[in-house]
Amino acid sequence: ERLERLRQSVTEKNFEEIDKISVMSEDRRSWLEGLFRNYSTIEASLGEIVTTSTDITTVLRIDKLLFPNGEAFPVGPALQKIRLTVTREGDGWGKIRW
Repeated sequence: ERLERLRQSVTEKNFEEIDKISVMSEDRRSWLEGLFRNYSTIEASLGEIVTTSTDITTVLRIDKLLFPNGEAFPVGPALQKIRLTVTREGDGWGKIRW
Protein backbone atom coordinates (compact mmCIF):
# COMPACT_ATOMS: atom_id res chain seq x y z
CA GLU A 1 0.00 0.00 0.00
CA ARG A 2 2.78 2.44 0.91
CA LEU A 3 4.62 1.73 -2.34
CA GLU A 4 1.46 2.46 -4.32
CA ARG A 5 1.03 5.71 -2.35
CA LEU A 6 4.55 6.71 -3.35
CA ARG A 7 3.87 5.93 -7.03
CA GLN A 8 0.66 7.96 -6.91
CA SER A 9 2.35 10.83 -5.07
CA VAL A 10 5.03 11.04 -7.78
CA THR A 11 2.39 11.23 -10.52
CA GLU A 12 0.45 13.85 -8.52
CA LYS A 13 3.65 15.77 -7.66
CA ASN A 14 2.75 15.55 -3.96
CA PHE A 15 6.05 16.27 -2.20
CA GLU A 16 4.39 16.49 1.22
CA GLU A 17 3.13 12.88 1.01
CA ILE A 18 6.44 11.66 -0.43
CA ASP A 19 8.25 13.19 2.56
CA LYS A 20 5.86 11.46 5.00
CA ILE A 21 6.34 7.94 3.62
CA SER A 22 9.90 7.92 2.30
CA VAL A 23 13.52 8.85 2.93
CA MET A 24 15.73 10.05 0.08
CA SER A 25 19.15 11.56 -0.47
CA GLU A 26 19.57 15.25 -1.27
CA ASP A 27 20.51 14.27 -4.83
CA ARG A 28 17.25 12.32 -5.19
CA ARG A 29 15.30 15.26 -3.72
CA SER A 30 16.86 17.69 -6.21
CA TRP A 31 16.15 15.31 -9.07
CA LEU A 32 12.52 14.95 -8.01
CA GLU A 33 12.09 18.72 -7.64
CA GLY A 34 13.41 19.14 -11.19
CA LEU A 35 11.06 16.46 -12.48
CA PHE A 36 8.06 18.16 -10.84
CA ARG A 37 9.14 21.60 -12.07
CA ASN A 38 9.88 20.66 -15.69
CA TYR A 39 7.09 18.25 -16.62
CA SER A 40 3.34 18.80 -16.55
CA THR A 41 2.54 15.08 -16.65
CA ILE A 42 4.40 12.21 -15.01
CA GLU A 43 3.21 8.63 -15.39
CA ALA A 44 4.82 5.98 -13.21
CA SER A 45 4.44 2.30 -12.38
CA LEU A 46 5.91 -0.24 -9.98
CA GLY A 47 7.86 -3.32 -10.96
CA GLU A 48 7.49 -6.72 -9.37
CA ILE A 49 7.27 -6.41 -5.58
CA VAL A 50 9.54 -8.87 -3.76
CA THR A 51 8.86 -9.47 -0.07
CA THR A 52 11.17 -11.26 2.36
CA SER A 53 11.04 -11.48 6.15
CA THR A 54 13.34 -8.44 6.40
CA ASP A 55 12.47 -6.18 3.50
CA ILE A 56 10.31 -5.34 0.51
CA THR A 57 11.92 -4.26 -2.76
CA THR A 58 10.67 -3.08 -6.11
CA VAL A 59 11.50 -0.52 -8.77
CA LEU A 60 9.68 2.67 -9.60
CA ARG A 61 9.47 3.19 -13.35
CA ILE A 62 8.86 6.59 -14.89
CA ASP A 63 6.83 5.56 -17.94
CA LYS A 64 5.92 8.91 -19.51
CA LEU A 65 6.95 12.54 -19.16
CA LEU A 66 5.19 15.42 -20.88
CA PHE A 67 6.39 19.02 -21.09
CA PRO A 68 3.82 21.75 -20.38
CA ASN A 69 3.36 22.19 -24.16
CA GLY A 70 2.26 18.54 -24.42
CA GLU A 71 5.46 17.32 -26.06
CA ALA A 72 6.72 13.96 -24.79
CA PHE A 73 10.20 13.58 -23.33
CA PRO A 74 11.93 10.29 -24.23
CA VAL A 75 12.25 8.28 -21.02
CA GLY A 76 15.65 6.63 -20.75
CA PRO A 77 16.57 3.34 -19.03
CA ALA A 78 17.78 5.09 -15.84
CA LEU A 79 14.21 6.26 -15.18
CA GLN A 80 12.89 2.73 -15.61
CA LYS A 81 14.67 1.24 -12.60
CA ILE A 82 14.59 3.48 -9.55
CA ARG A 83 15.13 1.04 -6.69
CA LEU A 84 12.80 1.24 -3.68
CA THR A 85 13.36 -0.63 -0.41
CA VAL A 86 11.26 -0.90 2.74
CA THR A 87 12.95 -2.52 5.74
CA ARG A 88 11.19 -4.28 8.59
CA GLU A 89 11.29 -2.29 11.83
CA GLY A 90 10.03 -4.26 14.82
CA ASP A 91 6.50 -5.49 14.12
CA GLY A 92 5.98 -3.17 11.17
CA TRP A 93 7.70 -1.59 8.19
CA GLY A 94 9.84 1.51 7.99
CA LYS A 95 9.80 4.29 5.46
CA ILE A 96 10.52 3.69 1.78
CA ARG A 97 14.18 4.31 0.96
CA TRP A 98 15.27 5.39 -2.49
